[in-house]
Amino acid sequence: MPVSEARNPAPAPQPIADPSTADRASVDNSAGWLTTICVLSLLNSGAAWFELEFSFFFGLGATQFVDGIGIALAADHPAYALPLRAVTALISVSFSLLFLLFGSQTKKRREWALLCAILIWTGDSGLMALAEDGVGFAFHAWALYVLCRGYMALRRELARERTSRAAPPAEAEPALEDLAKAA
Repeated sequence: MPVSEARNPAPAPQPIADPSTADRASVDNSAGWLTTICVLSLLNSGAAWFELEFSFFFGLGATQFVDGIGIALAADHPAYALPLRAVTALISVSFSLLFLLFGSQTKKRREWALLCAILIWTGDSGLMALAEDGVGFAFHAWALYVLCRGYMALRRELARERTSRAAPPAEAEPALEDLAKAA
């Protein structure tokens, strides 16, 4: 063996990636994004309720919109401030927790959950565009891309599962002795 081969051995062949593993990872990634959107939306709402001067550009624009309406109405009608804030907080929390539900159901491979999340997120993206929030809209666009990739992966994964269930089990070939007895 030449000396150069001893110093620089040929790289080992890489195993071929299993498409089901990549699809599973993509679906799990989408579920993780949905959970993250929920948590950051709740943090944004909490910051708004306590009048803190920060917010994450990750999160639902709809909750920020509802929180803003609640804060403005509470300021205009101080006698009703507590119930107004409570109602808007309930709406924001419910909307955020909906994404937590979508994330948990996506983990369980429920196609409807990811599709509903994509549709609602698309509407929320439109809200960000109307608000002229460029950074928030860019984040929404990226998250929508990730969610759509997860949805396509989930559909492939479910199709593979249906195909494997529909295929009849392979029958064992009869032994030569059995053929001789039958003849």
